[in-house]
Amino acid sequence: MAEPTEPDVTVPATTIATEAETTDAFLGVKPVPWWRRGAKWLVLGLIAVVAIGLLVRTFSAVPANQYATQTVRRGALQVTVSATGRLAPVNQILVGSELSGLVTRVMVDVNDPVVAGQQLA
Repeated sequence: MAEPTEPDVTVPATTIATEAETTDAFLGVKPVPWWRRGAKWLVLGLIAVVAIGLLVRTFSAVPANQYATQTVRRGALQVTVSATGRLAPVNQILVGSELSGLVTRVMVDVNDPVVAGQQLA
């Protein structure tokens, strides 16, 4: 008996599937595009670089504060105050009278300094 020979079958190159394609087809999953295969490693690498940078910045030695100093000397002190807005008195007292009548003349103005016994009206 003669041994059977295999028929000469030529398969076009477009029908030859790679191992990854056949595995994905067997498992029923869609193949992952080439550009997404390394994306998770790129993201993890960026997170690691940022974390290391933050740790280095947090725990690195900070230079001591430098203060501008000057020797003490006597002299005139000049203070300038600049402000905008409405002025209001620090202390304001409402003065009442037990006498009724018409006030014809007021001898002091608001915020005028007064002394004890001075006539106001």
